[in-house]
Amino acid sequence: MSILDWIMLAVPVLITAIIGIKTQKYTRSVADFMSASRVAGRYLVATASNEAVFGITNVIGQFEIFFVSGFAAYNFWILANNAVWLFILLSGFIIYRYRESRVMTLGQFFEIRYSKAFRVFAGSLAFLSGIVAYGIYPAVGARFFIYYCGLPPVVHIFGHAIPSFLFMMVVLLTPGVVLTAMGGQLTAMVVDSLAGFISMIFYIVVVVVLLMSFHWSSVAHSMLQRPAGESMFNPFDESKIGSFNFWYMAIQIFGFAYGWQSQQAGYGFRSAAINAHEQKMGAILGPWRNEARTLLLTVTAMCAFCFLHYSLYSAGAQKVMTILHSVHNPAIRAQLVGPVALSLMLPIGVKGMFAAIMLFAQISTDVTMMHSWGSIFIQDVVVPLRKRPMETRQHLFALRTAVVGVAVFAFLFSALFPQTQYIMMFLALAAAIFSGAGATIIGGFYWKRGTSAGAWGAMVSGLLVTIGGFILQRAWEPFLYPWLQHDHPRLLRGISSILAGISAHVPQLNWMIRPDHFPFNSNWIWFFSIITAIGFYLGLSLLTYRQPFNLDQMLHRGQYAAPEEAAMKALIPKKISIRALMGITKDFTTGDLAISWSLFIYRFGWFVAFVIIVAWNIVHPWPANWWVNFSYIGYVFIEFFIGVTVTVWFTWGSIVDLKKLFAKLRVVRRNALDDGTVVGHRNLDEVGLAAIDLPPNSQDHHT
Repeated sequence: MSILDWIMLAVPVLITAIIGIKTQKYTRSVADFMSASRVAGRYLVATASNEAVFGITNVIGQFEIFFVSGFAAYNFWILANNAVWLFILLSGFIIYRYRESRVMTLGQFFEIRYSKAFRVFAGSLAFLSGIVAYGIYPAVGARFFIYYCGLPPVVHIFGHAIPSFLFMMVVLLTPGVVLTAMGGQLTAMVVDSLAGFISMIFYIVVVVVLLMSFHWSSVAHSMLQRPAGESMFNPFDESKIGSFNFWYMAIQIFGFAYGWQSQQAGYGFRSAAINAHEQKMGAILGPWRNEARTLLLTVTAMCAFCFLHYSLYSAGAQKVMTILHSVHNPAIRAQLVGPVALSLMLPIGVKGMFAAIMLFAQISTDVTMMHSWGSIFIQDVVVPLRKRPMETRQHLFALRTAVVGVAVFAFLFSALFPQTQYIMMFLALAAAIFSGAGATIIGGFYWKRGTSAGAWGAMVSGLLVTIGGFILQRAWEPFLYPWLQHDHPRLLRGISSILAGISAHVPQLNWMIRPDHFPFNSNWIWFFSIITAIGFYLGLSLLTYRQPFNLDQMLHRGQYAAPEEAAMKALIPKKISIRALMGITKDFTTGDLAISWSLFIYRFGWFVAFVIIVAWNIVHPWPANWWVNFSYIGYVFIEFFIGVTVTVWFTWGSIVDLKKLFAKLRVVRRNALDDGTVVGHRNLDEVGLAAIDLPPNSQDHHT
């Protein structure tokens, strides 16, 4: 990279880090560290939470999907998700009740709703699932910067060749550790929001430069060269795409809707808003910011593909292959194709901007992951097992120590774990460890008959299916398939015949038995674990139900509501209508209405278009050039217009919310009892210290 590139990378990151460090003085309580004192506005929640999950690992994972299936799978089939997310976001599904419960972690909710033992078990699973998924992030990020910036992959120290990605991981992990340990969720909120709106500006610059450099006709020509059954434009011509096809997207849509709020990365943002209404509006705004990010990913991926496959750029493609020649692991080499191509494609200055986007993404994700998994371990494993609450200073020290522990684990895991599959498949398998959470969350918030036995059944059964699937995947090629072939050939032929018969009658289903590949990928294992968990939750709850759970008390409704909350809930419509289904209440301002209606019209319009296109192609398939034109109009032209608009809109909104945040932090009243402790299925700050057996002098620590 040139000096200008390094300046474009360093300056915005340093400014963000300095401002983030200054927030440390406001972290004075556990609630500050866990939930940013619950004083954030909607734009801050939307921008920061969205940036928090935009890691380099996710970017590389999206590149892998695009290079396999192009626009056909991910960009088209995801349109079906519009109707699902309209309901989830506009209705405030789960997120509204989560904020009403005033919990800081999902485990805290589990103890209030089910039991302390279940909180510890679920917290342990969430922690395990999270750190395993996060374990590959430092390695992926380090390799990205080494190959994108043209740094040597190996360094020689005292005659020993040491992979430079080990040193790069230390460099990348250090800012996350420092910022998170100092300020917790409060610092994460500020850093992620600043990184978010600066990155959005850079998104547009990078996209404009690439669209000016690569003509759409060249992009389309390079992507049309795929053989039949592997189309990158036509979603109905994917029969030979085994991994990222229709069924992959269908499971993703179902799984993320089912597990909405069970993914605990960035959970601190879900309790950080001023009230439940602002939390809901932040969730509604989130998809608008996603449009700018989707634009960046789509344009960079399609231009990189063109650079690698169009004859005009053959010299550049050859240089990419030469650079990657020394990378012997096929999975890692596939991860690096996009970054290396981009490093050769982007001009001076813009290359530094993209590096800044990725460094922001890495730091924001590190801060969020370290905070999430470290604090979950303390809050949902250590805190419930203690007989007495910790003094505030001791509690904060434990949280900060856990942050460092997560960073050390991630470094060691990245250094030692061999990556052998697509990133998104690995993340799906890690998520499956916690697949039972979706049933326990939905049932816990919306079903009075849900029981602790049902919750245990869902969590344990989902875990067992995941472990079983992982073992079968690992043992298939070296042990299981040879054993079946040698000792039980009739059984192998029978299973193969059944799966082949199912695949023959279900379009784009590839449940084929091969010696080197288990018939069900990680995405299917995730799906099977979800279905199993739902069945166990419903069945065991019905068998063990004795009396209804008091949801009003947990959600602070009715006689349990504070006066200001009761006044707000009185505005919620009682009759079913379009406005009610959209979650629109009488307290909605003109701005709230504009945000909700705009999202509804845009998303529902895309869903209607999706239904029409599917029906049309079933009756009369589109020719290839129609799909090419549709992809350009839908995924580039419209997204560009939305992306520019959203960038201006969210930059203004985030700056205003940041000013309000610091103003409120100066005057907010902190309650030391608001530390995640649960007593008698209620939060400690609601029942007071008198509800637990503490010596008198210990109360002084919590005043």
